[in-house]
Amino acid sequence: MFKVFSLIAPYLPQMRDGVINNDDLSVDNKIYVEVAKYELAAIGDEILVNFGSISSKLKVITDPTSDFPIQIDFDARIIPDGIYMVNYSATDFAGNANESPIVTAVVDRLDSGKLIPPIFSDADANNIITNQNVIINMGTHILVPAYDNIMLDDSVSVTFWILDPTTNQIVPGSSYTVNHTIIQEDIFTGFTILVPETNILLVKRGLAKARYYVTSANNPIATSQIATATLELDGSITLPGPIFIDNINGWLTTEQLIRGIRESCGYDDIQNGDTVTLYISGYKMDNTPVEGTSTSLTTTVTPVDVNNGFTLFSFLRTIAEKVYFGYLTSYYKVTRGNNIRYSYYNNVKVDLKHISPLPAPIFTQAKDDVIYLSDIENNNGASIRIYYPKMAIDDNVTIYTDCTDINGEFIENSAYQDITILTQIDIMQGYYDFLCPKEKVLLAPVGGQIHASYRVRYANDEGFSYSEMADVFLESDTGGSMNVIITTNAAPYDYNIVHVYPCNYAKIFGPAGAQLSLSTSNDVVFVESGSSTHSLILNEKGEGRFRVRSARSGSALINIFQINDPSKELTIATSFGKYILGEGSIDFYNYSTNAASDGVMPCCIYLKTDAISGFTKADITKVRVAVDGDAKIVGYDSTYSQSATINLNDDHSCEITIINTTKELVTATITLPESSGTILRLELSFQ
Repeated sequence: MFKVFSLIAPYLPQMRDGVINNDDLSVDNKIYVEVAKYELAAIGDEILVNFGSISSKLKVITDPTSDFPIQIDFDARIIPDGIYMVNYSATDFAGNANESPIVTAVVDRLDSGKLIPPIFSDADANNIITNQNVIINMGTHILVPAYDNIMLDDSVSVTFWILDPTTNQIVPGSSYTVNHTIIQEDIFTGFTILVPETNILLVKRGLAKARYYVTSANNPIATSQIATATLELDGSITLPGPIFIDNINGWLTTEQLIRGIRESCGYDDIQNGDTVTLYISGYKMDNTPVEGTSTSLTTTVTPVDVNNGFTLFSFLRTIAEKVYFGYLTSYYKVTRGNNIRYSYYNNVKVDLKHISPLPAPIFTQAKDDVIYLSDIENNNGASIRIYYPKMAIDDNVTIYTDCTDINGEFIENSAYQDITILTQIDIMQGYYDFLCPKEKVLLAPVGGQIHASYRVRYANDEGFSYSEMADVFLESDTGGSMNVIITTNAAPYDYNIVHVYPCNYAKIFGPAGAQLSLSTSNDVVFVESGSSTHSLILNEKGEGRFRVRSARSGSALINIFQINDPSKELTIATSFGKYILGEGSIDFYNYSTNAASDGVMPCCIYLKTDAISGFTKADITKVRVAVDGDAKIVGYDSTYSQSATINLNDDHSCEITIINTTKELVTATITLPESSGTILRLELSFQ
């Protein structure tokens, strides 16, 4: 159900000196966080950047080729001096969400740097840390000496980072912060921490930097001077980070740990016989290491792993139980002969102190798991109620809804989400009510389902939980009511760009002989009338048909009422998609889906090819289409066929019309006889 992918840690450009000080804030008094492009970035992704629990900001991706790197600014006036965890989440259009690794921001405006610097204890006599040294030690050690006025229970945060000497910028992924509480033996000797190799082996040459920050009960934050050492490495971190495959929104709860802590390690050139070692460590939320959580597993890649493209690991859940509430960090190395490569690291948060899953949301209009069209019409949407134990002010609740057709297939553009922060009023009434817009829920056909769930980030970043799923069926009302089946996702119409006529087809049911008046928005027209209004009379079976065309992509509402009884009215929603870039010699394509299985209403495919095959150099003049199941192609080779050769228009475009009399999911396969190797497969739903 959940799609997971690896995100890159955010970047703090003002942390070049290990702190954000007055000089860094002197221009505009803002703190900047940058997000690099990540795997599977797509239009509509929502990037939520969190600066501790003080502030969060949202960015929606409109063009993944040009939007990255994303730069988010936070008003420094609301951020006091202190140490903050910074990360971001990426949520795609279908509601799949993942969280990035965590970096630490230290805000110390005065940045006095009075305490003695830490020491890179593994550096040689020339203050150089070598590649061999890092590999032997599995990182590099930093000694924090017994500083002036050191006291029991002081909280000390040690930060490491690498500067690129050519740009004087922080190397992305190099930042590492760990917290330590002073114990008796530290009073005289100080203490030592280990920076993992995955934060170091990122460059061939660089400057390793480190400093520490002390917070005590009676004193404000005190900072050390900066320690520097030269790195002479081989830059062997080139592999993507491991993936915690059971995470939800970047969290593991009790439910996700039933089968242990499962991770996958995948890289492009995986080979049989590779040795893969996966490392894991646990930390509390304040970056304090958790004893007994650092361990590793090693495996040899098999032919099955090569076929899958990844290896699977499972650590004992007791590691997460020791963390209880904190996070895990993990990376892997691949050994092939004498060559060793490392991955970037990845984090996942752990919350075992809250209940998961939480109770499912409630569709308050539903009766016996059925919600009626009239209820949605009258309320302008579907009303959903959220309740869970120990709701609190400032809890961050994200509600997800989507629709499926009668075959259980996801309906394009039906996904919707709402983010709210609970208020005093919500807590007093004991629930939060949310209205999912009717243009979203009415994308479900009669007999289809509407689904809802929610996820909670507890106030002050105190944890995470997610709910069970709620499902209701959408049904029409009885007695003179109307309902409509309409296709979705047809492309916008512009004959000047491509010589086809995309439209969504509709079939309406109601009282026989009823005279209907239809209207829609100005961007959408009825094909039959050529305008945004249309009228029709239902036949003796109470059926009628119409088509709609749009000049732009997006959702559209169609209003219908019976002329002789205006109280009988209905609003339906459809959506218009976009052309999708093709592969091979297919330039771009689009398709409509969710047609009625009545042998009349079609799903349509619209496409345009290159003029000449890049492989054979031959002119491209036709496409070949084949469909499975009981589907038929209309109007080519014979009246109804399961395969057809279709000649292209003068602009190398064509429209393919497919009908069916069976409710099923159909695969349409398109090839180009004059350009071998080009193939396109599409799934079309008939209901």
